[in-house]
Order: sequence, then C-alpha cells, then structure tokens
Amino acid sequence: MEKVSFPIDLIIHAAAYTDTRPSAANNYEQFFATNCLGTLNMLKVAQRRGADLIYISTCDVYGKPKSLPINETHPPNPITVYAATKSAAEQLCHGMSQANNFRLRIARPFNTYGPNSPKYRVISSIITQLVSSDSVTINNIQSKRDFVFVDDVASAIVKLSEFQGDDVIVNIGTGITHSIAEVFEVAKRVTGKDTATLHAQEESSGPIPVLQADITRIKKLGWRPKFDLERGLLETAREMRLN
Repeated sequence: MEKVSFPIDLIIHAAAYTDTRPSAANNYEQFFATNCLGTLNMLKVAQRRGADLIYISTCDVYGKPKSLPINETHPPNPITVYAATKSAAEQLCHGMSQANNFRLRIARPFNTYGPNSPKYRVISSIITQLVSSDSVTINNIQSKRDFVFVDDVASAIVKLSEFQGDDVIVNIGTGITHSIAEVFEVAKRVTGKDTATLHAQEESSGPIPVLQADITRIKKLGWRPKFDLERGLLETAREMRLN
C-alpha cells in the first residue's frame, strides 16, 4: 500500500484469520497477529494516506444473542478467540478513526457461503459430501443461522462504499434463519440427491443456537439481498462441481 503512488480514497479491509475448527481454535497468536495487528497496520495506512476505511468484521462479535433478530446496538459478547480479536479490531478502528478524523464503516456479515468457501464450512461440507455420497454427516443439525450468499455480501460492501454519511456499523444478512437440517433438504434438491440421508454427530444446537440479522439499517442505505437459500446453494453446487 505504501508503494502506491496514486491517491487512496477508501480502503476495504477484509483480511482475517478465520479458522475456528477445534484444530485451530487455540492458535491465539495467529488470530491476534492477523486480526488485531493486521488491522492496526491498515489503520496506519488510512491515517497516513487520508483514506476512509471499511472494516469487514463478523456477526460472531455478538456471541450468544440476548434478543432476536440482532441489531447493531446489541452489545458485543464474543465467546471465541476469533470473535474476541475481531471485536478488539473494531475497537481499534473506532479509536483510530476518531483520533485521526477519517470515516469508518464496519460491516458485520452473518454466515457467508458460496463458491470457493473453505471445505470445512457447513454448507461446503454438505455439498461436497452430497456430490460424492448419499450420506452426509454434520456436527449438529439443530443450529439456525442467517446464511447470506457471497455475492450479496459483496454488493452490500459496494453499497457501503457509496455511503457518504457519518460512521456506521451495519449487519449483512437476509433476516431469515435456516437450520442445518433445512439447508440439507434444499441442498439435496439442488444436487438431485433426493435419497441422501443426514446424520448428526451431536444432538445439541451448540453454544449459540440461533443467529439472525436485523438488516433494517442497511436496507435504509438501499441494499437488499438478492439470493434466497435455494438460488445460493444452486450457484455454490454448480461451481463446486466444475472445480
């Protein structure tokens, strides 16, 4: 960034270490180095170049919600190291933007999915298993999430980049929740695996049973999600089969 000779008006900071699998969940140094120190480095660039910043955070900063749907005034309550470092990075953004007078937008995407998602993510895992087998095994099938397609997340960030108002935090989601079992049923349909069966390794719904976005604020900026779950899964499955 420092070698760029032309003026910089806006930085979109999306880089993060996001692997929350048990095998990586205790990699504290990597979470801190990438999510906190990496964000600080980008904030220093924004400071030096006089650029505004869009920080791509996560719905995970909310933790277990006190009420649903979750709006942006819900207090952060991270329950993982990943979420804690993303929440800490948000605070860095607030402090640096106030001290250095550049505009800040924070986006909190909910459960993003789509082509090229890591294979361990639940939707990628379901589709990968369906493509090669008639049996799908998932950790639990009761959790409900607000699944938002990656193209919708991208269009929301574009909309946020066009916003000329004061500093703002926005959720990016659909406002609709689906259980893992419901996702599986739709995935069966779009992959043509109508006889496939689903097996749960755990019967609990996990530490956070439901995450649902209140998207009232970003709707006021003129954005709406375009992909329902079926269309998003169809696009995801098509791309995964090609690759």
